[in-house]
Amino acid sequence: MKPILASTLALLFTPATALACRCAIDLDPKTAYGTSENVAIVRVVSSSLISEEVESESFDAASGDESPIRSITTREHVAATGRVVKQLKGESRASLLIETTGFGGTCSLSPQVGYTYDVFWDGASASHNNCWRQPLLHDVPNDLMRQWDKSHSQPSASR
Repeated sequence: MKPILASTLALLFTPATALACRCAIDLDPKTAYGTSENVAIVRVVSSSLISEEVESESFDAASGDESPIRSITTREHVAATGRVVKQLKGESRASLLIETTGFGGTCSLSPQVGYTYDVFWDGASASHNNCWRQPLLHDVPNDLMRQWDKSHSQPSASR
């Protein structure tokens, strides 16, 4: 009974931040705009769970056996497809792949179907997780949106 009580007390007094994603940050849209190759207003239209097998090798340093131990694990992540409503910076495109980190960790976070985001990315696809959380359109200050898109009016739908 005492071990159960001790572990319960330990959980009660563990700071919530210790259980959160280590890299959780709030993305500053102004900074992200300046450092990203591409910026667009993107409405997420679909998402799917992707499972892939990953092969790895490890060595048992305690044993005299120098041959690697091979193992196969399954890694899962969400791949969402977004329709580009308006390109604000970078190369124009009609759609965008938005990927998450693997499930099971505290940093996984999926973009929600039907929601509209301001998406900042480099390369061919964007990431969305607690370490790089794409902001919802309505969370980006209106003055920044006007600054980024002086010639067009801001879309009204944020969900």
